[in-house]
Amino acid sequence: MGNRYFICSRLRPAVEFDIANERPVDDAEFPYFIRGFQILERRYGLDGYIVCFAWSARVRLPRLGPDVIAVIYGDEFCRIPSYVNSVAAVIKPYGMFPNFVPRRRPLRLAQIEAAEFLRNLALWLPTGWRWALSWRTRARCHLVPIGYGFTTTVEPLPFEQRPYITSFQGSVARPGNRLRRLIGTPKSYCRGVLVGVLQDLQRQYGRDALPIRLSAGFQESIQDAGRVYFDVLARTKLCVVPRGTTHETWRIADAMRYGCIVIADRLPRHHFYRDSPIIEIDDWRDLPALLEGLLANEPRLRDLHERSLRHWHEVLCEQALAARCAAALGLAIQNSPDLSEPESEWMTSLQRR
Repeated sequence: MGNRYFICSRLRPAVEFDIANERPVDDAEFPYFIRGFQILERRYGLDGYIVCFAWSARVRLPRLGPDVIAVIYGDEFCRIPSYVNSVAAVIKPYGMFPNFVPRRRPLRLAQIEAAEFLRNLALWLPTGWRWALSWRTRARCHLVPIGYGFTTTVEPLPFEQRPYITSFQGSVARPGNRLRRLIGTPKSYCRGVLVGVLQDLQRQYGRDALPIRLSAGFQESIQDAGRVYFDVLARTKLCVVPRGTTHETWRIADAMRYGCIVIADRLPRHHFYRDSPIIEIDDWRDLPALLEGLLANEPRLRDLHERSLRHWHEVLCEQALAARCAAALGLAIQNSPDLSEPESEWMTSLQRR
């Protein structure tokens, strides 16, 4: 019978595409989820569904019904779609309820994040109340990691040979809205502080050990499909992951599939971060002392590197995503794992180094 796949973007009608195509349109980056569904077909026998990859919970699907799976890959406000009870399942990252991760310091950032939570809660309420009040609605909704936005063929260097202690490539753009410029945003605050700290660290360790590459915004950052970004990441030992518009960013998965040690802002208490080797930090001004302690402990560095690779393979990778979706849909494994599945060859070689 086969499955049918649609991409539902913000600014265009739904487009049907072949699941073998990892980039069906130019303005949507979700190969992580496409690869997951490729594995669902091969390994778990997914069949007879209409799968709609939707940019947000507010984008209209081409069809509703018990054979429809909605994969909402880009809704950063954790909204629940109004059609939640009219489809077989809703699979989405970021959360089912607006994330609020309390922090005591820095106080200014805590205040900005509290204001952002209240705004997100107001956006969530019109449809989210269904999820809050009905266990049947909650049973249709399944949380998955945000994954990554770009595939890569850049091979990582062995961990001990990596020349960069840490690195940062990304945007620190101020928000365009006048009110938000006045209040501030968590992204601009965190990244602004981090860049200042990294510039100070460059004077201590040298620019060659801590490369910084800033862009004007997200779209500029992805213009080269991440080629320079992955080249630097493949040579980085400790990857700093400041929050963006949300607490989570693609950089978490990107870093862990390279075996980098992740130092991140406080993350939501999602189950797939439980027992992870991610080091969470309240205030980026604490980074110099944290780096000094880590660099003085080679056995701990090696352990965190190996645990990062293991967490990627066991919890976050495309195969783990497929297993999570299969469990949500009540599918059992039918075929043995395919050793040619995405990135497995060079990732396996990295684990052996």
